[in-house]
Order: sequence, then structure tokens, then C-alpha cells
Amino acid sequence: MLVEIHKAQLGDLEQLQQICLNAYSQNFAHHWHEGGLDWYLDQQFSPDQLRQAIKSAETDYYLIFNDKLPVGFCKLGYSRLTEPWLELEKIYVLPSEKGSGIGKAVLDMVVHIAEDKGKKELILYVIDTNQAAIRFYERNGFSLQEKTRLDLPYFKEELKGAWQMRKRL
Repeated sequence: MLVEIHKAQLGDLEQLQQICLNAYSQNFAHHWHEGGLDWYLDQQFSPDQLRQAIKSAETDYYLIFNDKLPVGFCKLGYSRLTEPWLELEKIYVLPSEKGSGIGKAVLDMVVHIAEDKGKKELILYVIDTNQAAIRFYERNGFSLQEKTRLDLPYFKEELKGAWQMRKRL
């Protein structure tokens, strides 16, 4: 296994969109009512949305490769630059890659980025029914902080509960 993580540039737009669509859909298609998944994918991962995000100083996307094949992506949010924390907005890998150490490699990279930016904490939000993800984050130093709810149309009501998790650096 050779994991590589690259910050996405405009020239990566097509590849980034493809892995975003694949990784998200393969993990979460069943979380949406009919028509909702397509709506969300267009809201988050259309070429225009991704182009805007890549150009923005408020976000960074990273492509994740295993043995030179794209297997996931990560999005960091800097929109609250004055805050002492960095937000890990998205981290998705293909289901076939789970348990391979890729998530840990990505988290290690995110910790280094946060430390380089002088941040004291990482924060993220995770669906409260996603016990595997919660356990993964807890094993990697995150703790449950506060309960919240996702405000997404078309998302199944019973899956809208979420936790904010934090990790001190």
C-alpha cells in the first residue's frame, strides 16, 4: 500500500469531482430520500462548486490515492480563521479501502496542517448513527462534545442527529 495525499488544484477538477461523487455515493446513498442524493451531489460536488472551493482561501480539498488510484478525498474548512480550531469538513474513502490505514494517514496530515496554522484543536461533525466513524475518531484522539442536527432537505429524518467532535492538538 502506497498512500499519497495531494492538495487539489484546478487541473485536478475532473478527477476530484469523480472521486467525490463515487466515495460519497458509495458510503451514503441510503441516507437520502428519493431525489435527495442527486440534489446533494450537485450542491456539493458540481464542477462550479468544486472550482469555487479550490479557488477559495476558506477551503482546501485533498485527493487521496492508494497505489496511484484515487480512493477518497478530504475537505478542510478555514472559514473561521480567527478561531483556534480547524474544521475537518469531509473525509470519505471508498468502502473497499476502509480499515486499510488510509483514514489515519489523512488525519495525521490534517493534524500537521492545523499545527502549521497555529490551531489548537480540530473539529468535525459526524452522524450519530455512524458508530464506526465515531469509534475511528475516538481512537484517534477526538471526543464527543455536543449534540446537533443536520439541516439538509431530503436527508432521512432518523439520520439527522450528529455529534460535534474535537481533538486538542
